[in-house]
This record gives sequence, structure tokens and C-alpha cells, in this order.
Amino acid sequence: MGDLDGDGLDDLVGIAAASVGVESRVQILRSTGASLVLTGEHGPGTDFHSVQLVDLDADGHLDVVASGRGETSPTPSVVVLWMDGDAGIAEVTELRPFRYSDSVGVGDVDEDGFLDLVVPDVLTEGGALVLRGDGARSFTEGPVVAKGTSVGSLHLAELTGDGHLDLALGQAGSLSVLAGDGSGGFSETFRESAEVSLLATADLDHDGDLDLLGLDSYLMWAWFNAGDGRAFTASRVGPESTTWCAVLGDLNADGRTDLVERFYAAGGEGVFLHTPDGLVASGVLQVSAGLGTACSIAIGDLDGDSTVELVESTGSGLVLFDGACDE
Repeated sequence: MGDLDGDGLDDLVGIAAASVGVESRVQILRSTGASLVLTGEHGPGTDFHSVQLVDLDADGHLDVVASGRGETSPTPSVVVLWMDGDAGIAEVTELRPFRYSDSVGVGDVDEDGFLDLVVPDVLTEGGALVLRGDGARSFTEGPVVAKGTSVGSLHLAELTGDGHLDLALGQAGSLSVLAGDGSGGFSETFRESAEVSLLATADLDHDGDLDLLGLDSYLMWAWFNAGDGRAFTASRVGPESTTWCAVLGDLNADGRTDLVERFYAAGGEGVFLHTPDGLVASGVLQVSAGLGTACSIAIGDLDGDSTVELVESTGSGLVLFDGACDE
């Protein structure tokens, strides 16, 4: 979610598909405060899995980075929708196929003032490819990071304390952290055996540095950063229940990052509030029977009441939980 038209209300960007594993569409849904109105879409094409909202060209408008699975066809797996500031799509950039690009890192890795992309590249050399942005809606291919490895997920964040963006990679059989040098290059500082997906970061232990969150074999784990990105301590988060998807956000306006997990077997969302003692289970939001498996969850303020809503994408549509956690 994010404000795509400057009216102070969060709008929603979603992925619509007839079923999992087929070509899908990216849809732009403007919030009126009382309803969601379709204002634009892209596709069908790639089997899109994720979207990010960020101002890539520094024009003051949020843009959309959509990524998914392009397989081996000419279908692009990463698409940038350049937005017009009024919840409309002004221009589309389709990047070459990268096959499994379920997650894309966004940040200024070479510190030239323009945002770059880091994309898992399984189709050609393996590893992750740096795409240098020029601030004018173009990207130039840069170095390949962790060449020859199978990267399933990645996340850009400052993990080593030197001010440069670093890269966390969920690879086949391992979790690794690579320190950024500020020019677009990365070198490994940490590696641990794990099967990690859905990587994210938050300061979970209030020590001033970012920790890692991710799914290892569909269970949520936290890796607590010792401060320099070279040592992490792993700890389980949440119940021993298979997690299908998750999202981070401040649910109770206390300035701390909270966690919402979608449980596959038990149904419903588990809400974990971030307290001085860590992430503490707060309750379960039960989704009505028959709506299907959740594909994703988003957090934002759709109606402008200064409380957040949860929107869950299911097999049968969208489910909205308001700020009081009522369906």
C-alpha cells in the first residue's frame, strides 16, 4: 500500500490471477476512503508474485516494481510501472527475463543519488544482478553478486554499521549477508545453513541495528545481528505452524515494527506486537471459511482514520480487517 494520488489515503496495488502459477495482472486500486476503485492495470503476462512501491525516478510520485516468474520465455519477470501521481500508469519498463525473481532489492547501492535494483538471476549466470538506475527511467546492468548460486530471496538494508547498503540473500541451502562497499560491489561476511524465503529487516531487540526475519522451511525465524553484520543468532518467532505469508508494520502506533503471519494449516492471521520484551503474540484474526489460501498481506491506512488496516489477498478476493481487527 501507499499514497499513489497524493490525497493522504493509502491506495492498494494487487496481483490478480485466475489461479496460482498462471499469467497475472498488476492492478492499481485507488482508495476513496470508503471503497477501492480500479484505475489501471498491467498484463496479463508474468506470473507476478510481489510488488513494491517506491519513487524510483525522484519525481515525487510512488512507482511500482512488480516481480515474479518469467520462466524461460521472453516474458519479463521484473516490470516497473512509472506512475503519474494520480494513481494512473504513465509508462511501463519491462526488464529482461530473470526467471525466479520473486523478490527485488531497491536502494542506492552505488551511492550516486539514484535508486538501483538488485534482482535474483537464475536464468543466466545465477546469483543476483545489480541494475544501476539513472533517475531517468533507465537501468544499466552492473555486477553479478554471488555468481553461480541459486538465489530465492533477497533484501537490501544497512546491516554492518558502515553506512553502506548491504545484501541479505536466501540461497539454496543457506542464508548469507554480503557487505556493500558503496560502489555497487558486495563481499560475504556471514553464512549459515537455512532454506530462507521472504527476507525482511527490523530492529527486533532494540539495540540500534537491524535484524533479519525470514521463513526457514515455512517457519518464521529471526536472526539477531551482533552489530557488524558478521555474526547473527537465530531464534524462532511465532508458533510451530506453517506460515504461508507475512508482513511487517506498526499496528498499534507505538513506533515499533509488528508482525502479521498467515498460518497455512490453522487458518487466520497471527498478530505479534513488538514490545520491549520482543515480539509477543497478541491474537489471531480468523478469516471466513471458503475464501481460500492467502497469497499476500498488506498494511496501510485506507480510510484516513489514522489506524491501520490489514488487507489479505485470498483465492476468492480481498479480505479487509479494520484498525480494531474486525473483519
